[in-house]
Amino acid sequence: MRVLLDENIPVGVATLLAGHDVQTVSGLRWQGLKNGELLERAGGRFDAFITMDRNIKQQQALADRSFGVVLLRAPSNRIEDLRAVVPALIQALDSLRASRLSTVCARARSCAWVPNMRLKLSAPVLNGFGCRVQRRCSGFSFVIIPARRRSLSAVR
Repeated sequence: MRVLLDENIPVGVATLLAGHDVQTVSGLRWQGLKNGELLERAGGRFDAFITMDRNIKQQQALADRSFGVVLLRAPSNRIEDLRAVVPALIQALDSLRASRLSTVCARARSCAWVPNMRLKLSAPVLNGFGCRVQRRCSGFSFVIIPARRRSLSAVR
């Protein structure tokens, strides 16, 4: 599989992905490009793009891309932190399809499972009823009901 590593991924990760043809943004001299232009250049040349940019799904239209995107979630982008996710990263690359986003997390609790995608819950906020609400990227909300407000139910 032809893989492109974003500039926020250490170059050393390329050596850990045995069996894949890995190139880096800096190796191609594409550093400093905005995500949109970077993804346009990658189209047709790569099968997968690996990044740690958490906003890529909101910033870029991935549905019409000829390659898949893997979002790495780790405490930092240091090679020591990323070594732990390499087995899961290789597994994600093997099952990745074009136009799909796959998230690989360093810690199981940092992502909530949803079919074909892992989403992180945001920080809780208070809604108009005094209940804490946690929103997901998919638009669904979960309401955590205080003991005095048992009559409220989950909202969408």
